[in-house]
Amino acid sequence: MTYATYVLYTALLAAGVTAYAPLAVARRLTRGVPLNLRARFGYGGQDGRGPRGWVHAVSVGEAIAAAPLVEGLHQTYPSLPLVVTTVTPTGARVVTERFAGLASHRYFPLDFPGAVRRTLASSRCARTRMRGGSSRSALRRSASW
Repeated sequence: MTYATYVLYTALLAAGVTAYAPLAVARRLTRGVPLNLRARFGYGGQDGRGPRGWVHAVSVGEAIAAAPLVEGLHQTYPSLPLVVTTVTPTGARVVTERFAGLASHRYFPLDFPGAVRRTLASSRCARTRMRGGSSRSALRRSASW
């Protein structure tokens, strides 16, 4: 991705988030849907020090499918703290219930450069590995390969 494309992508994302904000606030007020703004903007880092393993599962199905990976990582590296990120509140609930004692949960940040940098810095990942086209632009640019 060229720098110009990246800047355009970030500007369009900012416009989209701004346009969606009133609807998100309305959903929060009428249905109690959490916004998780601090986490979405990369604040509220993990407890503890040292490296950790990071598994990203977008929603419920991927969180359930990640169980063998999380359990295998925990068995192979029992002293390595694990964090599982999700995008949806239902995915977060599955992670906190299913992986209690194995991994902590964190919401995946919005794809803004500052939010991604804060998340990567506070997560202190031992290794970042991404696959496929679903990996976000700012995360790809910020992650160390």
